[in-house]
Amino acid sequence: MDHTGSRKVSLGPPAENTVVNKMILPLKNHHIRQTTLRLSGRENTKEGQKRLDEDEQGETVGLIHTLEQCLNSMQTVGLIHTLEQCLNRMQTVGLIHTLEQCLNSMQTVGLIHTLEQCLNSMQTVGLIHTLEQCLNSMQTVGLIHTLEQCLNSMQTVGLIHTLEQCLNRMQTVGLIHTLEQCLNSMQTVGLIHTLEQCLNRMSHPAAPTKHF
Repeated sequence: MDHTGSRKVSLGPPAENTVVNKMILPLKNHHIRQTTLRLSGRENTKEGQKRLDEDEQGETVGLIHTLEQCLNSMQTVGLIHTLEQCLNRMQTVGLIHTLEQCLNSMQTVGLIHTLEQCLNSMQTVGLIHTLEQCLNSMQTVGLIHTLEQCLNSMQTVGLIHTLEQCLNRMQTVGLIHTLEQCLNSMQTVGLIHTLEQCLNRMSHPAAPTKHF
């Protein structure tokens, strides 16, 4: 949702390299940075003002940095918990929708609230199952589909568990840290592209099996 209150939704054709390249622009959302600083109580400090000034100049570093700041400032140790808290305060509108808006207009504010709403309204029992239904209804083949494949091949039943296994095999120590390392080593600036490359470079078992 942009500053005028209108929503920008783009559910175009499946992402190819050219589309992905367009989608990996750094996020430059003043509201995200401002909200993160507010959550950490640093909005009115010199450091906070400096970050806001940098953001005004377009020198932000994107989603990963914001989530990392979120984790640090909220003193929590779990991705879902942190983002759930984040979203309660940020009044955001959803994962698929938000990420698309984020990449298109770079004027979005959050991530997990939709997953929570999705789970409740769709009466499912897990993150991947809900997102899988989301994907089917939205006719998209991007990030979630990749994670679904990852789940199948790695014989796991949940997002965190899968990424945890990913982390172990990649010899890293945490989700944010892993994505950050991916971004640095692959010289890319976008979440989707990084995860796709990540999964492509990882070797999976030949016969995937789902566990319920």
